[in-house]
Amino acid sequence: MENLSPKSSDENKFEKDYSLEEENLKHLWSGFITRNKINKVGVDAHQIRNDCSEFLATDYNLNVSHRTQFEDIFKKPIVGIIAFCPQNETQCEPFDEYLKYFTEKDRAGVVSLKNHTMYILPPCEISRKFYQNPKKHLLGIFVNTNADSKPIVGNF
Repeated sequence: MENLSPKSSDENKFEKDYSLEEENLKHLWSGFITRNKINKVGVDAHQIRNDCSEFLATDYNLNVSHRTQFEDIFKKPIVGIIAFCPQNETQCEPFDEYLKYFTEKDRAGVVSLKNHTMYILPPCEISRKFYQNPKKHLLGIFVNTNADSKPIVGNF
């Protein structure tokens, strides 16, 4: 028999404040974000611009090795953008810690991937140039580390 009980208040809060499922965005990836291989948070990644699944195909853990100024994002061609949200209600608290951390530091996190770098941004003036959503999220902006490549996302 189907369970017809109403959602718990935690589930309703998660849907209202974090979940990007209802935004009609393509789900690309599930895994973890860590800072210096600790402070793990389970996240889902959703496509904002261009298919970025190939950038994440072999990774289940994205390690933020350091921080950088937001302006550094614009030094290389932007090739894709994703949005991260917590995987479920149990990940909201550690996810909020990431939001607070990057907001307070006023910096982007840096994740090195094969042939690409991904910058992780909290909601801020710069991130809203790429994606606006009132729900709590982190933005992943992929840049090509090959200096000869051209941006495929457009100029920002």
